[in-house]
Amino acid sequence: MATTQDTFAPKIPTNIRQFHGLLEEIWQNPNQDWNLVECAHAAHYSQFHFSRLFRSLLQMGFKEYVIECRIRRAAYLICNEDHSMQKIMEEVAFSSQNALRNSLRNTLGFSRAELINCKKYLNSV
Repeated sequence: MATTQDTFAPKIPTNIRQFHGLLEEIWQNPNQDWNLVECAHAAHYSQFHFSRLFRSLLQMGFKEYVIECRIRRAAYLICNEDHSMQKIMEEVAFSSQNALRNSLRNTLGFSRAELINCKKYLNSV
């Protein structure tokens, strides 16, 4: 059975075993400074090869994936935790509420208020 956290987690293709641990680590710790060069080195690839392989397997660049994880993690926290926006911004490494609000709207199609209303609805059922 899928959890609420799984609902917000980015969809990871099953054929990318070599990156699964890294992708899970990014999802769990979106506030870290994820550096392409360091991740490529840790995976034993050159920066160029890692970037190309990552994009071909996930259909998005490494930086795009990190940002998407941050946005989805913020949405999960808004729906499931009673944190202030400041705390959520710190947990997902966003610099401002405007940046977070715009990213939620552009990536997921939801505003913060809509996510909070979703939480209220889920708690009343």
